[in-house]
Amino acid sequence: MEKFSNKTIIDEEIIIESNNCIFLGPNLKLVDCVVINKQTARNVLFLDAEMTGGTFYTKKQLKNWQERSISFNNVTFKGNFLGCDLGGRSDQDENEHHGLVKNCDFSNANMHLCRFFNADISSIKFAKWPFFTIINPSKVVTQIDNLNFPTELTWLINPSNHPDETTALLYNAELIAKETGVDIEVIKGLVSQIDGIIM
Repeated sequence: MEKFSNKTIIDEEIIIESNNCIFLGPNLKLVDCVVINKQTARNVLFLDAEMTGGTFYTKKQLKNWQERSISFNNVTFKGNFLGCDLGGRSDQDENEHHGLVKNCDFSNANMHLCRFFNADISSIKFAKWPFFTIINPSKVVTQIDNLNFPTELTWLINPSNHPDETTALLYNAELIAKETGVDIEVIKGLVSQIDGIIM
């Protein structure tokens, strides 16, 4: 098995398909690489790593993938991500390397119930409707409360349920409509009123 630590890998395709847990890091730098993931979230873990340029494409849905110690810079993401966290959290990180997300392109990624921490939002491309992104959610809690969301939506779209340092919350409105039974146009009308929404 190839060892993915204490090295720099440039312009290579890396396919993660072993049935064993794969650790990428520590001290790993991926530059202009294409990472193709065929693993579940529990079996692909970045530890103190950096990925600059290139593409991260997951062919298997990554569910509850928590990546706090890798910095993604100028990376294009593809595939399905559900309940994932990207970027470092000062309240949970014991390690000095706090993950960062900047200059990345998520416009072709299906991201739902995902959170970004330590992210440079102005440099990031997000997917358009039916996807939507709530920016700096702690600042719009009162506004969302005043919009009188249907009860079915309140537990899903409630920034107060997340840490104050959450930079962005990402949702798929089609999945919300399917799960809650609320018409997607009603969802669109409500979320479009949130300050700083990206959709």
